[in-house]
Amino acid sequence: MSVVKYSLVNGAYPSLGGAQSIWQFVHDTFFGDGKQLKWVLLAGEPKYVPSLMAWDMDPYQGEPSTLPADTYFACLDGSYDDWDGDGDGKWAELGDITDYVPDVYVSRVSSDTDQETLNWARKVVRYERNPEVGPWTSRVGLFGSTTHETDDGPRQCEYLWSSYLSSVYDTPDKYYSVGQVQQQAGAKALTYSNVDQGMRSGLSTIVYMGHGYYAMWTEGPQNDASFLYGTDEARTISQSPRLPFITAMSCETNWFDNPNWDSISEAFIENPNGGAIGYVGASRTTEGGIGYYDYLPGAPGIQEDVLRMMKNGRVHQAEIFHEAKSHYVDSWGAWFNSYQFAYNAWVEHNILGSPETSIWINPISSFSVTVDHTSDYYSNFTVNVKDGSGRAVKDAVVTVYSEDLSLSSKGLTDGYGNVVIPFIISQPAYATVTVTKRDFKPYQKDIYISDDTPPETTLELDRPVPDGSSGWYRADPGIHLASSEPGEIYYRWNGGSSFEYDGTVQTLKGDNIFEYWSEDLSGNEEEYTTITLKYDPDTPLLEYEVTPTSPDGENGWYNTLPVILTSISGSEASPQRVDYWWGMGAREMSNGTIFALQGDNTLHLQAVDEAGNRDEEVVIHFKVDSIPPETILNTGGEKKNGFGWYTSPMMLELTCSDRSAETYYRWSGTEEWTVYRDPVTPPQGNNTFYFHSIDIHGNQEEVRSFQVPYDTVSPDIEAEITPAMPDGALGWYITRPVVSLFTTDEYGSSIVYYTMDGGTEQVFSSALVIPDGKHSLVAHAVDQAGNKGLTWSMEFKVDTVTEETVLSMDSSPDDEGWITDVPMIFLRSTEGTIIYYSWNGEGDMQAYNGGILPPGEEGEFFLTYYCVDEAGNRERTRTATFLVDAVGPKVVVTPPTSPEAGKEVLFDLSFTTDEGSGVEAYFIDFGDGDQSGWLEEPLIAHTYSKGGTYEVTILARDEAGHESSEEITVEVAETGTPTVILVGAVGGALLFLILMVLILLLILTKRKEHRMHPPHPRHHYFHHHAHLQGGKLPHQGPPVNRNQVPVKQVSPSHIQGGGNVGYIRPPSGNQAPAKRPGPQPPSPPPPPRMPEVPAPPAPPL
Repeated sequence: MSVVKYSLVNGAYPSLGGAQSIWQFVHDTFFGDGKQLKWVLLAGEPKYVPSLMAWDMDPYQGEPSTLPADTYFACLDGSYDDWDGDGDGKWAELGDITDYVPDVYVSRVSSDTDQETLNWARKVVRYERNPEVGPWTSRVGLFGSTTHETDDGPRQCEYLWSSYLSSVYDTPDKYYSVGQVQQQAGAKALTYSNVDQGMRSGLSTIVYMGHGYYAMWTEGPQNDASFLYGTDEARTISQSPRLPFITAMSCETNWFDNPNWDSISEAFIENPNGGAIGYVGASRTTEGGIGYYDYLPGAPGIQEDVLRMMKNGRVHQAEIFHEAKSHYVDSWGAWFNSYQFAYNAWVEHNILGSPETSIWINPISSFSVTVDHTSDYYSNFTVNVKDGSGRAVKDAVVTVYSEDLSLSSKGLTDGYGNVVIPFIISQPAYATVTVTKRDFKPYQKDIYISDDTPPETTLELDRPVPDGSSGWYRADPGIHLASSEPGEIYYRWNGGSSFEYDGTVQTLKGDNIFEYWSEDLSGNEEEYTTITLKYDPDTPLLEYEVTPTSPDGENGWYNTLPVILTSISGSEASPQRVDYWWGMGAREMSNGTIFALQGDNTLHLQAVDEAGNRDEEVVIHFKVDSIPPETILNTGGEKKNGFGWYTSPMMLELTCSDRSAETYYRWSGTEEWTVYRDPVTPPQGNNTFYFHSIDIHGNQEEVRSFQVPYDTVSPDIEAEITPAMPDGALGWYITRPVVSLFTTDEYGSSIVYYTMDGGTEQVFSSALVIPDGKHSLVAHAVDQAGNKGLTWSMEFKVDTVTEETVLSMDSSPDDEGWITDVPMIFLRSTEGTIIYYSWNGEGDMQAYNGGILPPGEEGEFFLTYYCVDEAGNRERTRTATFLVDAVGPKVVVTPPTSPEAGKEVLFDLSFTTDEGSGVEAYFIDFGDGDQSGWLEEPLIAHTYSKGGTYEVTILARDEAGHESSEEITVEVAETGTPTVILVGAVGGALLFLILMVLILLLILTKRKEHRMHPPHPRHHYFHHHAHLQGGKLPHQGPPVNRNQVPVKQVSPSHIQGGGNVGYIRPPSGNQAPAKRPGPQPPSPPPPPRMPEVPAPPAPPL
């Protein structure tokens, strides 16, 4: 088998190019090799390996005017241009071709890449060499579709089965379009799932009869066809090695020449894990009649001839195809000029797949083979062949082939399954033993073969005995070699390069290993024989060098240790050495470097070889002191802790091996050396301790260093708190303190850990803001040496919330806003707060200790108040207004003068006053059975019908609903009789004088009161300026005895400004009433003011 690149083929025929150069190459190879060439595979798409593009004389709509015709490469008679008989450039027109007979069998694998080609080749090898043993090879798949008339495809399949395939296969697997033939034949319905299942089960050959498109098979008539199987299915089905050979009577399904797509035939062939082993089909639209139970021209005739060849025993794919086309020409060639479709069918059918692959048709059996061979130049392969049941297989072809030796030998097994194949092994090689027989799975084994019989070589010396001492030759020993059989003799020295023996060998000087062997014409190489030859005719010469070249100390002494380097010049044959000895001491062999002894000594040197040759003796005198002192450091037993630090007090002690030497030390960070006298205390930190000693001869020890991570100081914590001190009372913060924790570690490598209120320990990373409440902050620091500092802790009391005071009272205002009883007022806030208050902005603020009363029974009173909590948070000042009217008006009446019966008299109540809400109405019971009713005007007229003495009752009512009364006696005279008002026993003149004075005083007093107390507008009622907690009554001031002060909730509409206020009414029954104005004991002094936050004075109202 030979693989030739298209580029080489095309380059070999530059005047042709394309398909013509391929045809010419195949032609020349076929005839130049004595027509031995039989199989030709075109590997690649036509864009890589061109096909002859034949002229399509009747292209279907949408199809190009040319089509691929690989059969061109199989017909090799004549010239490359015989398929263009008329020379018009339209190849393979009707009448152009004169040679229809194939000389070689050509097929193609239309792959796009080298990897696709490799995958395809592996699939083919598996199919050929390792087929699956089973019944699939005896089954043929018949896929028959209705194409133009009902059941024409199924009828054609039945015809092909009965005429050809029944002679080849045991079992037909039928898949037909649903119809009468399908039912009669017992076929499965031609559906995708049935077809896919059948292909996966394994079929040796598939006959497809139906319409097609380049990418699919279809089922059904031309105008109503449906998808059956496509490129995706063909490319991905995995049933290898149960691969079918497919012959398709359909249009376009073998359209493999388009570079932009893969046809279904390409998908079947290039599927690396399944698909098909071969595909025969038309590359364009094809024609022909089916279902007539007859052999007819066109595409059906091509397919029928393919099956005819299989019936005739053809098994190789390309052979089946080309012999079928040859038979088709013999049968229908005379029709070509008359029936163009018959000619077109011949041109447009191609085959994809391996050309020489044999189709598995019958059930496959396995060989059982044993192989043995002799490893000799004249070898025999003894082969025994049995079948899987252990029976001998006769007439099996056994071939032994070696590509390395270009040698092949074969034979047939006898009735016992044995055969002996002679074989000449001229050199080591691989041989392949192949056993084949039809319907047997091929057996193949690669065997390494060689002629293992080596020649023998003999050696002779001119001087068999060494003429020197210790087995050494001083003269050339003279070497001669001879082999026991024809071939080549080789030798080498000391395992080095090999030399071919030409009759003489130059002996090497020195102690050498001589190896020799022979190799015969078969490539058998003798194992080498080894002898040792020692040959040295020369005397060694001593050379030496002393460093330093002269003493570098005082009085001829070396402070630097002298080093004597020795070497030998002259002969390098026998092993040489330098012997040396000090004074009268023993000889020693130098390794090339000799170090002088300390002290005053004499060195002797002499070069010698193994043959006994000696150079003259050399004597050298040395005085040496070059050993520097050695200093040892002792830490006093202290060791590093788990953090790698020394944390216990320690001293560093230095001890020098030379007591006369001086020891120096220094610490990292300083260049100045200090003479060591006493143990050294390390500085804190991670420092390096350097030290060395210098002896009296100036020998200086190399500076040594010792790392001393030393930290015996535990880190302490410093805290920075903002504000620095509690800014509230009694140690409370009313601003949330911000705490930053620092350590005193000067290296800044300590870590601060803290816990808040006994919680989880955390690493301090940023300032802590202490929340409201009482908290305990505990912290400690750990430095990088693992030292843990003292615990720092601090208690915090934080209250940043300002409390609020809630006001309530035991009386409710009326609709006009007036409180008709002197109210008891209660102030409440949260527990622990102090409430301050004052009335009408007068005097200092007082501490609230319980219910308070307004400073009077009548009037408008202003209460100012606020609270201060335990932390010193001061509430903003609040103000509440109270309209109080707890007493009735003061009735003053000016009685009528000289009242007479039948005349109208006037009662003047204008001097009646009320300090609170003001007089609202007046009422007079005239004593004669008449009443005035409640009137708003103070001047009330009345007419008495008759004279007499009348007891008059006068009532006044204020806005708060309080009533007051006064009684007077009126004497009404009869008409014309003077009237006397009787008020007592005093004489009339005195009484009159007193009455006039009182009237004058009342008038003056009334005017003054009217100036000082203008009447209140009706909308001015209890006015509370404080914002109260909506709907929530916090704890208030000093505790209240709930058994004494029941609480009544009042609608928030009584409070101007909103919020809920609880008013407290006085108790009823036998409970003690609240205190009222009157003589009161002095109030207790207010509690002492807090020094941190003094109670501020009451703001002005």
